Amino acid sequence: MPATLEHSVDIAAPAGRVWDLVSTGEGLSGWFVPATVAPATVAPGPQGSVSLRFAPGAEGTVPVLAWDPPRRIRFGVAGGGRVHDITVVAAAAGCQVRLRDEGVPDAAAAGWAGFPGRLGTLAESGR
Repeated sequence: MPATLEHSVDIAAPAGRVWDLVSTGEGLSGWFVPATVAPATVAPGPQGSVSLRFAPGAEGTVPVLAWDPPRRIRFGVAGGGRVHDITVVAAAAGCQVRLRDEGVPDAAAAGWAGFPGRLGTLAESGR
């Protein structure tokens, strides 16, 4: 049965830097999808789309469901499909990022937990 996973991570980097990492193809390719397989692409905006490829056969292009720069991006298949919701909240020491993934298959749940840490490491490295 698909699950909803939620994580939050405090990141010692400016919210604008983190927004770039969660809302662009280059950014998502750095921490969310393996760029060695195929880079992610993002057509920004409320009518945009996100294309992800995790492995051959595990790929797709989904619509942007919410676009509120530099605070929130939500993309996926509404109404029972897989949906990624990422919120960036500025804080005195950087920002807090809340990641919510709806419709996660049981087989993918264990690997998902590493994403927040990779995002934090990349944002704080400044690369």
